[in-house]
Amino acid sequence: MEFSKDQKAWVAEWIDRQFDRNRLFPCECSAPAQGDPCICLLHLRAYKTWSSTPRKRRYMISWIEEWLGAEEVALLQAELAKRQSKATKKASI
Repeated sequence: MEFSKDQKAWVAEWIDRQFDRNRLFPCECSAPAQGDPCICLLHLRAYKTWSSTPRKRRYMISWIEEWLGAEEVALLQAELAKRQSKATKKASI
């Protein structure tokens, strides 16, 4: 997962929004215990680790690679591409 310095703040905000909106984010650490998905210790560890991660690209990329699943990385990359295409369209107008 790579992103530019310009995209760094947006990526951090995206991850923060995911924690705020989805109690099972990241999916790699949320496993159904008794049939229903629930928050587990790994989820809390992921949040604590994210909260203490310096907002430098190399640390953010390391956190993403450690905690996000392939589906979430793909979603993040799609959102970045969508955002980039909107910025390109605005610049060309």
